[in-house]
Amino acid sequence: MIAEKPSVAQSIAKVLGATSREDGCLVGNGYIISWCFGHLVELASADAYDPHYAKWVLNDLPIIPENWKYVVSADKGKQFEILSGLMSDKRVDGLVCATEAICTACAGKAAVVQSITRQEKTAQPPKLYDLTTLQRDANRILGYTAQQTLDYIQSLYEKKLVTYPRTDSKYLTDDMQDAIPELVKTVCTSFPFVENPPVHAERVIDSSKVSDHHVIILTRTLAGTDLSGLPTGETSILSLIAARLLCAVGEPCVTAEWEAKLQQVEHGELSASGFMGGIIKLTNGLIKNASTLKPGQNLFHSDREAIGICPRCGKPVYEGKKSLYCSGYKDTLPCGFSLRKNDRFFSAKKKALTRKIAAALLKDGQVSITGLYSQKTRNSYDATVLLADTGGKYVNFMLEFSGKGQERTFRK
Repeated sequence: MIAEKPSVAQSIAKVLGATSREDGCLVGNGYIISWCFGHLVELASADAYDPHYAKWVLNDLPIIPENWKYVVSADKGKQFEILSGLMSDKRVDGLVCATEAICTACAGKAAVVQSITRQEKTAQPPKLYDLTTLQRDANRILGYTAQQTLDYIQSLYEKKLVTYPRTDSKYLTDDMQDAIPELVKTVCTSFPFVENPPVHAERVIDSSKVSDHHVIILTRTLAGTDLSGLPTGETSILSLIAARLLCAVGEPCVTAEWEAKLQQVEHGELSASGFMGGIIKLTNGLIKNASTLKPGQNLFHSDREAIGICPRCGKPVYEGKKSLYCSGYKDTLPCGFSLRKNDRFFSAKKKALTRKIAAALLKDGQVSITGLYSQKTRNSYDATVLLADTGGKYVNFMLEFSGKGQERTFRK
C-alpha cells in the first residue's frame, strides 16, 4: 500500500498492524506500507526535448511539447527506487493506493452527519493602486525601488497610458463608473490574463474617498498602443496595474477561472485538449506582450536599471537592499566588487552612501560632498571622496581637500 506521505503511512500501518520498520516502508501482518513525499516525478526541463533549449532565448518561447516527458525529482530518487523495488518484491501480490482504498471502503455505505457548523466568510477584493501600494508591490514582486517605480509610472503618465500617479486615493469618482466596463475590455485585449471577466465597477467607486486625484488606472490610450515598444520596466508596471484592476472589479484571483476549468475537465465537462488550448493561447499572448528583451540580454537584471559600470570587470552594477553590487558576482570567478550602504566610512561622517553618490563614484571615481562630520573636532567640513579600490574584499576611499593633499582611510 502506498500512502501520499510518511505521516499518513504511519497512521495506516498502526491500524493494520504493520509495526516493523524497513528501509522506506513499514511491514507487518501481511502488509507493506510505503509512501511518497511531495512529487516523486516532475516535468522534464526544456533541454530534455532539445539541447538547444538549454539556454532560453525569447524567440524560442513558448516551449510547448506535443508529448510531455517526466523525470524523477533530484531529491526524491531514493524513495522512488524503494517504491520501484517493492513493486517487484516477491512478497507483494497486489498494489493499493491508500487514498483509493479509503474511498472504496466507504463507497455504498451509509453515513450519519452528526453536526453541521456554518460560517459565513467574506474576502474583499484588493483596492486599486495608489502610489504607495504600487511602489510596495513593485518592490515585493519585481524588485524595483520606490524611485524606480516612480520613474516608470511618471514616464507612463507622460505617455498618457496611466492617470496621474502621485495620489493617495484608492477609489474613482462616481462619474467614472460607466467607463469601467469598456476599460476592462481594453485591458483584457492588451493583457490576456482572462477573457470576458465580470465587472463590478461599484466596488472601486466612491467620490467621498477621493482627494485631489483619483486612484491610478490605465487609460483608453492603451487600446492604440504597441506595448512591445515600451521599456521592460514600464511594461511590468502596466501589468501590475492591469492585474489589480481585473482583480478589483472582477474576481479576486485571476487564476480562479483556470481552476474552474480544471474542475470541468475532471467532471468530463471540458476536454483536456480544450483546456490546454486555452493555456497555450494565454501563454502566447503573455510572451507577445512580455518585454522587449534583446537576444543575449541578461534576463536576471532585465527589469533593473544599472547604477554604473564596475571598475574591476566592466559589468553593470545594481542596487540591492544592503549594497550596490557588481552583476559579475555569479561568474565562475566572482568579481566581488560591492559598495555597502552602511559603510563605516560614510556613516562615521553622518552621510549615507546614496544611489546618487554611488553613481558619481562609479562614473568619475570621485564625488564632492558637503557637510561631512568630523568625530575629532565635532565640526562639519566639505571634501571630495575618491574611490580607491585595490581589488580587495572591501572597497577603500580617500578624502581630498581643496588646495590640500589626500587623506587615506584604511579599514580595521
